[in-house]
Amino acid sequence: MLANVSTHNDIRAWAPSTTLLLESDGSAIEYVWSDAARLAVQVALVTGRALLLRGESGIGKTSLAEASAAELGWRYYRHTTTSRTEASDTLWHLDAVRRLGDAQVGATALKPDAAYVEPREFWWAFDRRSALRRGALPDEADVGDAVEPNSQINLHRSADHAVVLVDEIDKADPSVANDMLELLSERRFRVENVTPVKLIKWSAPINSLPPLLILTTNEERDLPEAFLRRCIVHTMTWPGERAIDEQQRSNERTFLFKVVEKHWMSLGGEWDKAAGDIVNLLITRIEDERRAASERGQRKPGLAELIDAVRAVRRFGISQTDALWGDVLRLVWRKTPDSNEV
Repeated sequence: MLANVSTHNDIRAWAPSTTLLLESDGSAIEYVWSDAARLAVQVALVTGRALLLRGESGIGKTSLAEASAAELGWRYYRHTTTSRTEASDTLWHLDAVRRLGDAQVGATALKPDAAYVEPREFWWAFDRRSALRRGALPDEADVGDAVEPNSQINLHRSADHAVVLVDEIDKADPSVANDMLELLSERRFRVENVTPVKLIKWSAPINSLPPLLILTTNEERDLPEAFLRRCIVHTMTWPGERAIDEQQRSNERTFLFKVVEKHWMSLGGEWDKAAGDIVNLLITRIEDERRAASERGQRKPGLAELIDAVRAVRRFGISQTDALWGDVLRLVWRKTPDSNEV
């Protein structure tokens, strides 16, 4: 259910436990909120700061961003960073090649500048109506509507609020992160190299919450200190791995079991003692594999690999007594060959 959070007064009462998400294969899964993740989003909202999610690859950082948007009832936009990313790539793109080609054909083929502009994530987040029109004013010629990302999902969400996920920000030059924070603090930018130059800005009623920027990092590159100071930082770890006592470790394992249970049930079939036993065994096996990978100095399998194991076991219809059991698990979560395999 969409919470329709729109003001600071709504945040304290916002306390989701699970959120329904659609997987890439069209199946539905309930995202399970931890208390720490929920509080991190709440603090980011009340401070107006960006939320930086740290943690190993596959721990669920992207899913947290998707669940935040779904539970808040806000539109959701995602930009995946590469080594070539610039901050402007999240704002707009001008198809100069197509404009030049039309100009060479002749004046009748050349369209208004706005027709060659493609709005990117922050434009859609700040001003969806303007993005649909590519920034064209009412008295300008028809330039054709732009295609909104996640249009079917976003159609039913708040027109005035959005979550922007910038995934793997550590892959970009450090200046990109700083430019994004400056952009979020000003909540405005200019679309240049077009006539007329267009000012895009976010505006909403007093006390209304601004767009929520969520960034993720896999720690491939150090982020600037000035950038970190301006973020709310939440580090996502394997449940129970940093527990200070047995009670906390037990609570964390219960949480992990619930996460895996939801994925198991999303694949159909009955949830019974046999299913619970398999899930418990998978959790134990992957924790053993994580310890072994750490001793070998290799990447540890994460939550994503555990979920893949659930899918494989469930869809193959196998258990620990099946001859395929060990081979399936190794294929799913061991990414580096053993010494005897190379």
